[in-house]
Amino acid sequence: MSLRRHWSLICLLSWVCLAGFANRPCQAARIEAVAGKSYRLTDRHGPWMVMVASFHSSSRDGETDEGKTPQQAADQLVYELRQKGVPAYTYEIGADSSSVVTRDRLGQTVERRNLRALRSVAVIAGNYPSYQDETAQQTLAWVKLFVPASLQEGVVFKPTPGRPGPLSGAFLTINPLVDPAEVSSRNVDPLLVKLNSGVRHSLSENKGPYTLVVAHFGGKTFTEVNQRKSLTDFLVDNDLNMAGEQAERLAAALRQDLDPKGVYRNVDAYVWHDRYESIVTVGSFASENDPAIEHYRRMFAASVNPASGQTDFRYLSIGDDSKNVAPEVWTFVPTPQVMRVPQIR
Repeated sequence: MSLRRHWSLICLLSWVCLAGFANRPCQAARIEAVAGKSYRLTDRHGPWMVMVASFHSSSRDGETDEGKTPQQAADQLVYELRQKGVPAYTYEIGADSSSVVTRDRLGQTVERRNLRALRSVAVIAGNYPSYQDETAQQTLAWVKLFVPASLQEGVVFKPTPGRPGPLSGAFLTINPLVDPAEVSSRNVDPLLVKLNSGVRHSLSENKGPYTLVVAHFGGKTFTEVNQRKSLTDFLVDNDLNMAGEQAERLAAALRQDLDPKGVYRNVDAYVWHDRYESIVTVGSFASENDPAIEHYRRMFAASVNPASGQTDFRYLSIGDDSKNVAPEVWTFVPTPQVMRVPQIR
C-alpha cells in the first residue's frame, strides 16, 4: 500500500512586533502577474524584503507523490501576491544556502535563522531600501494577516496560538543573495548624519570601502533617543560630546607633524561618531585583506615586552612639561580592527 505524501508549509517565526495595524490590503501597484510564469529572486531585488513563507516536501524515499510540489506552491503564492500589487519572487533554498540573517534597525545581526537543509522553495516579497521603510512595515503587517486561496489545498498547515494563519510567521530580512554587510552600510541613521555633519576629517570622506580602527572614545551606555530631544541634549547626556572632541583632536594631531618621536606624523586619519562612541581610524583600503593594512597595524598595535611579559600599548603624547603645559596623551587600541566605511552621503 502506498503512503500519501503531503507538502508542508513552513511559516517562519516573526521577530518584528507591530501594534495598532488595521487589517487592510497593500496599496495596489502596477506589478506584472502572469499565471504560470516563474518570478525568480535575483541580487537586483531588495535589499530589504519580506520572507513570506517556505515550502518543503515532507516525503521520504518510496512514498507516493501527491499534492503540489514546493515550486508549484511557491509559484502560485507569488502569482496571488502579485495580483494584490505585491512584487513577490521565489528562491530555492538548498543545503548550501539554508540560512537567513535578520538584523535590527542599526544593521546589527539579531539572529541567524537556519532554514531546512533539504530542498525547499521560499517566497520573498517587496523591494525596500531599509528596515524602517514605512511601506515595508505596512506590507509585512498585511502579509501576516493574509490568507491566500492558493494554500487552501495541496499543502499542510497546522495553526497554533502563536501562528494562527498560514503567513503569520512572515518577517523582514535582507535579500539572501545580497551581502548583509553591504546592505548594513547603506542604511542611513538620521542621527548619524547629524553627528557627523561638518566634522573635519570625517570618515564619511574616506574614498575607500575599508579603514582601520586605532582608537575608541566611549560615552555612557546607549539609550534610545527621544524624538523631541535635541542633538545637544543627546550628546551631553551620553558624555559623547567630550568623547567626540577627544577623537577629533587625535585625528587632527595624527594628520600633522607634531609627534616628537616622529612615529605618528602626517597619518591619513579619520573620525567617526556614532550612538555609542567616537572612533579614530587610519588608512583607506580596497578590501579587508589589502596589503597596505599591515603597515598601519604594525604602527599602532600593542607589543609584548619580552623581559616582563607585559603588554606595551602604543600612544601619542603632545605637549611640553618644561613649559608647565600638561601633555595631551592618547592611547591606541591594542589590536586595530578593519571596518567598513559607513556611507551617509
